[in-house]
Amino acid sequence: MSESIRCWQSYKECETEVTEWITSAEKLFQEKAITTKSYLETHKDFFINAPEHLLLKVVTSGQDLQKYVADSEKEAINVAIKSIQNRWDDVMCHAPLHLLKVHTCLHFITTSISCTCVFFMLLLSSSYINEVIFYHCLIHPLFLPCSQSILFMKSIFLVPCLS
Repeated sequence: MSESIRCWQSYKECETEVTEWITSAEKLFQEKAITTKSYLETHKDFFINAPEHLLLKVVTSGQDLQKYVADSEKEAINVAIKSIQNRWDDVMCHAPLHLLKVHTCLHFITTSISCTCVFFMLLLSSSYINEVIFYHCLIHPLFLPCSQSILFMKSIFLVPCLS
């Protein structure tokens, strides 16, 4: 009797741990906020360190438990084990694609930020100077900038863009 209780407890503990891990993995698949490389590393570590030993323990403890239960309960245990194995297989099949998507999105965000910075630097270096001169003329129509003040303004705005 005590052996059957031990088998039941072992089975339930392993089943709970594996189910919690699978649920956590499924939640990771749903996350949309990809912001840092550490986020990617966290996901990699999570899937690389998948507790496969627990899945095997669920199967073996389920088989051990079946020695002590009625025939009518054996089928329920088999169905539960198959369900966990199917969910596990599904998660492990999606993990590489998920990591690839996270890596690609992170790369896109990083590249997009870099391109945006370059775009604004180019924008500032060309049109912003002309806008400043134009607005200066609108605000102070009587004090049109001479060529020396235009050169001065250009030197002020170009130096930060190049550094």
